[in-house]
Amino acid sequence: MQFLSDSTNLFNKIVGKSVEEPDFKVLAPKIIEECSGLPIAITTVASALRNKSLAVWDDARTQLKRSIITDIQGMEASVYKSVKLSYDFLRSESQLLLLFCSLHVEDLSPHIDFLLKYAIGWSLFQDVYKLEETRDRVYTLTEELLARSLLLRDPNNHNCVRVHDIIRDCSLLIAANERKMHRITDARQLKCIADNGAKSLKDSVAIFLSNKHGVQLPERLECPNLKFLFLRRGRIPDQFFEKSEELRVLDMSRVKLQQLPSSICVLQSLRTLCIWDCHKLLDITFIGDLKLLEVLTVVYCSICKVPKQIGQLTRLRSLDLNECYNLKTIESDVLSKLTKLEELNLSSDRKIDWKNTGVDGESSNASLTEVKNLPQLAALNLEIDDADILPQNFFSEKLERYEILIGDAFDDDDDLVRYKCDAKRMLQVCLTQRKLPKEKGLEVLLKNSQVLYLDGLENVSNFSYELDTKGFEQTKCLVLQNSNGIQHMVNSTEQTHPCGAFQSLEFLRLRSMKKLEKICHGELRPESFAKLKVIQVISCDKLRNLFHYSIAVCLSQLETIKVRDCEMMEEIVINEGQIVGSEIIFPQLRFLELKNVPKLSNYISELDPPQRSTSPLFCGKLADPTSFLKLSELFVEDSHFIKYLFSSSVAENLLQLNRLEIRNCSMLEEIIVVNQKMDKLLFPQLSFVMLDNLPKLKRFCSGAVLEFPLLTEIKMKGCPELMTFVSISENK
Repeated sequence: MQFLSDSTNLFNKIVGKSVEEPDFKVLAPKIIEECSGLPIAITTVASALRNKSLAVWDDARTQLKRSIITDIQGMEASVYKSVKLSYDFLRSESQLLLLFCSLHVEDLSPHIDFLLKYAIGWSLFQDVYKLEETRDRVYTLTEELLARSLLLRDPNNHNCVRVHDIIRDCSLLIAANERKMHRITDARQLKCIADNGAKSLKDSVAIFLSNKHGVQLPERLECPNLKFLFLRRGRIPDQFFEKSEELRVLDMSRVKLQQLPSSICVLQSLRTLCIWDCHKLLDITFIGDLKLLEVLTVVYCSICKVPKQIGQLTRLRSLDLNECYNLKTIESDVLSKLTKLEELNLSSDRKIDWKNTGVDGESSNASLTEVKNLPQLAALNLEIDDADILPQNFFSEKLERYEILIGDAFDDDDDLVRYKCDAKRMLQVCLTQRKLPKEKGLEVLLKNSQVLYLDGLENVSNFSYELDTKGFEQTKCLVLQNSNGIQHMVNSTEQTHPCGAFQSLEFLRLRSMKKLEKICHGELRPESFAKLKVIQVISCDKLRNLFHYSIAVCLSQLETIKVRDCEMMEEIVINEGQIVGSEIIFPQLRFLELKNVPKLSNYISELDPPQRSTSPLFCGKLADPTSFLKLSELFVEDSHFIKYLFSSSVAENLLQLNRLEIRNCSMLEEIIVVNQKMDKLLFPQLSFVMLDNLPKLKRFCSGAVLEFPLLTEIKMKGCPELMTFVSISENK
């Protein structure tokens, strides 16, 4: 009975409110029965039936009941029937995307950009004409597959997807039986592939060969109907493609070749060519013969030159040369001939000498003016050492997608990876002359960037309004460092009315901003910073606090605060005369790190609080103590004005606190000071406590019994005055 109840609950949760209606309620248990109660079967069927009519539900039950499944070794028939039903409910484009993902090599999570390239080569969409529109369509269909539990999001990269093993196995059967698409793990199977519903290998429409052991490929691949070929590992014979003239998509990775086989020239129907991780590949001249090519990707290869023959690809819409670290030369006039090019990716190709456009031996180098003049270019990834080499007005509003890096690269870390992966527009600039070069078009990118890194900006005092009067309304992630001219991120004191800034900002990092006095100066509209989730402030020696109270009460999404090496920091939030109510400050705060802030004495303080050192760092007088309900990790280090850490009214709300670390606080005497009548303090989630170099610490708490049901580790050293840790009542 519990089994049936769990299955019903799972089904009802996914299909939603429609199951509450009488007619639907009668059908639901019959559909669940056809799924044999298996979670993966229930999930896929329920996802397909969500928001569908009663007739669709009735038809689904009929299809499940009448399905005749044989020869599915190691798989429940009900699982296959359920996945097949969900597959049949998809539109044809979604079906093909699911099959592409399932056929893909198991240890690779397909990136949506590769699905885009496959879709173009296959001519998957008949009513979409621009690459960006195609990308949007692929994203839409991918979201549909995710919503139906047919795909899974890769946890390490939001732009990659995975396929559950059971969904994959079912999809491979569908692909072989209905679409003549095969996945092969060993090149020897090319000669003896199992029938699986296809007449023969020669009739295959798509082959995905992972070739795990790098077995030698046959001399020729005789598949006259083949449209899609994915090859991984092995050596490609020179005549390999001679009998596969209808290929439209060719994806090759980790194959052993220094130059492409001459037979690639027969692929005159080829639309998409992807070559990646072929470290020995030096020459791509033959590609110039593929006149119908629309997508060319050559990444992680050892090519030194893009030859003039590539200029013959006049239908090319996407050119990706990412991570070709040895690439030095793009021959002149190659790019200018690619007049239909919509996307150009030259990330990490820093050896290209854009300055040298004259004749150098046998070749001459392209210029950035060729890039600027591409009439259809809407997406650009580019890395250069110096902005001075850019032509005038190089960047313009026509760029819809970009990743531009100028100067030294910024260090990446886990905090920034998600924002970079999700960003459509990103700009990183490390300035050598301490000011933004004029008339290059960078001001356009500044205003439109979702991720913005700036290093070395010194001729700006009021960051927001001097660089963008609209207040960087599109920026989601902002990193500023070594920009010693900036005094305020936003200064609205000269504005007639309250103004807005950073309405979309989620991540803010300020590092080594020597003159920064205030993040916000003056009155702002409530939507300013309202989406901020993470703030990190490092080595900003003139900054005394992060936010005024009036702004802090609007930061309802803030989850992480990190403050390090700020010599003058006295409080996180300051109230300058505003009447304090019962507002919750930072209700989503989960992580708080305060390191090397020697003058810090209050989390929230008044302008001139009396006897600052006698109040706990976290006191409930100036804000609702429930502000800390979600705090799970707290780190305090090198703060020398703190005598007490928490008031008891705050401590009793630390119900999610999991980790507490306090180091090098020379004045700290007590962790919790009781400021109200109470018998017991409970820390239900606290598992780790570190107390290090606290010379005046006498006790954790007095006046209340402490309970730590999950505490597994306590580390204490350098606490010579510590008398007791946990008070125990007489009846314990």
